[in-house]
Amino acid sequence: MLPELVAFDLDGTLWDIGHMGDESTFRSVGTNHVRDEYNNTLSLGRDIPRILNYLKDKRVPMAISSNNNDPAKARRALDLLMIDRKGTRVSASSFFGNKSYIEISSGSKTGQLTKLMRKARIRNARHVMLYDNDKRKNGHVTRDLGVFDVLLRFFTACFLMYRPVRQA
Repeated sequence: MLPELVAFDLDGTLWDIGHMGDESTFRSVGTNHVRDEYNNTLSLGRDIPRILNYLKDKRVPMAISSNNNDPAKARRALDLLMIDRKGTRVSASSFFGNKSYIEISSGSKTGQLTKLMRKARIRNARHVMLYDNDKRKNGHVTRDLGVFDVLLRFFTACFLMYRPVRQA
């Protein structure tokens, strides 16, 4: 059975860099990536488009839970990142509940996920999956809320397609 909500971290998980430069402004330059004014590229992770499309097809709500140094810039990058969706290019932000399931702030991951669960009307955190790249940094979320935390390197599109997550 699939989770009731899949929450993605941004930096180093949904996209490939650990954090965005302080002076960056982005422009869309194609599917799965944007560039800043210095021609540096911000790209979606290799399996991210397939994972997002799979979850969307299965009608699994998706969310963003990220501590980011510039939330407005992160939201702008999400709006500009284009993903192929059944032959049409759509904004990455469109996968996340018309932007209502996006929590980008300097607040705690536990607080962000609690807000997202409230918005999604999920009572049991065991039905939520956090998809991130740093168990050491976010391990407290698993302890505090009981959220199923999956590290980036162990969670590929193939795992999702052929071995759906079982609820505890």
